[in-house]
Amino acid sequence: MPVAETVQFMPSTAPYRRIKTMRDANDASPDFTPAQLLGAETPGEFLALFDEDYTPVEPFNEFMLHHCYQPARFQNWQKTQAAYADDLAIFLAYLHRKGVSWRSVGRPEIKDYVRELTARTVSTKTRREFSPATVRRRVGTVLTFFDWAVDEKKLIPVENCFGYANRRVLYQDRTRFASHFAGKMMKLVASSGFNKFLPAQPDPADQVRPIPADQIPALLNALGPRFICDADQRPRRNRLIAEATLLTGMRISEVCSLTLNDIQELSEKITDDDLDAMFAIRVYRTKGRHHRDILFSGRVIKRLDEYALGERHDVIEAALDRGKFGGRNGKQRLPRALFLNGEGANLRDLGEPVSQDTAYRAFRRAVIQVGLTTTVQRYDVDPDTGRPLRENGAPITTSYENFPRHSFHDLRHTYAVNFYAAAIRAGRPDAVKKLQALLGHRHLETTMKIYLRHVEAGEAVIADLHDALFKRLLDGTY
Repeated sequence: MPVAETVQFMPSTAPYRRIKTMRDANDASPDFTPAQLLGAETPGEFLALFDEDYTPVEPFNEFMLHHCYQPARFQNWQKTQAAYADDLAIFLAYLHRKGVSWRSVGRPEIKDYVRELTARTVSTKTRREFSPATVRRRVGTVLTFFDWAVDEKKLIPVENCFGYANRRVLYQDRTRFASHFAGKMMKLVASSGFNKFLPAQPDPADQVRPIPADQIPALLNALGPRFICDADQRPRRNRLIAEATLLTGMRISEVCSLTLNDIQELSEKITDDDLDAMFAIRVYRTKGRHHRDILFSGRVIKRLDEYALGERHDVIEAALDRGKFGGRNGKQRLPRALFLNGEGANLRDLGEPVSQDTAYRAFRRAVIQVGLTTTVQRYDVDPDTGRPLRENGAPITTSYENFPRHSFHDLRHTYAVNFYAAAIRAGRPDAVKKLQALLGHRHLETTMKIYLRHVEAGEAVIADLHDALFKRLLDGTY
């Protein structure tokens, strides 16, 4: 039977709750009836908002269903929807504290909310201050909600209400928002008039943290062995996932979307003379929702095929022995994904496609294991109020020493910086455009903003050591 899982993300006294719908594989019925959510059924993994009496909070759930649940366009809709649920619950808690109905929200309330977010506000989940990007996203979610509410006739804005009166846009006739509000969330924030109260937009280049070349071998070894042998029988899956990103620049969602057929159909065509050649695999689960071709060397394809014929095959056999996928005697429905949860997983997850979170957690553990950590300060937070505890007027903080310096996405940054630096040294005039194509960026400006400054500043450090490492990774000698 489906169950509802309460997700704690706010102080224990918060007036709103997120409740995740969970599904049993044998039960396709919704957790919440259409009557509860204004005629809409909840998909599995959807985070619905409820008040203190466990009454669905509308039209906010309807907005998230309409705006976030689009699996045909966004295969990773759950993360976006979870962020929206967080943002809206925090906004509703703010309105509850101020005694303001969402229907009467005006510019003063939004302006005050922005000021509260930009003050020293601490996440009860991470116990750290909200980043500028988080603050901007929270405001953007609220503005997007009101944009939708007017468009769907859930709200009739009038002067002095949420009608952007300072832009001479009044909605007494229930018309759509003006066209300049119809863009993406950040454009909506920029055009709303609240942008000047928000922290500056983060520079994408500041988020680029290539992994030092001399640390990559130890990191990969912590993820798994290069080859399976009697001395080291750990699974290779996590290492191969990391190598796929490090050697191709794929996003984690793209790596997890690789299929068995993608690899085996190519592997059958690759001879010993083709090991250094490059082969394209078309992926469809991309960030921009446009398919793109990823280039793999013949050696990497062969290593992935070895995993499919060995470790992956053993996982499927173990799953069939335990009755998964139709069992030994039934009509088998085997998974298409290349990377699967291994024999150490529980029965529900055994043999199922590896999730991005699983790959993230494995990489985080490896980073900590090899000592690529730093020390951060976290606030001690009152669980009832969600606010930092204070002593003599100053917030109380605790040092957290094993905070990882790198995330999985830094593998993609490492690939990009290495490729770009090598292309520049080789005198390729099209280096930026080639990198744009390899990374799947729709706009050249995105590639330049993220990587150009970093490579120009650190090219000498990147050069020879990374080249030698990547050559050894590609030919399988490391």
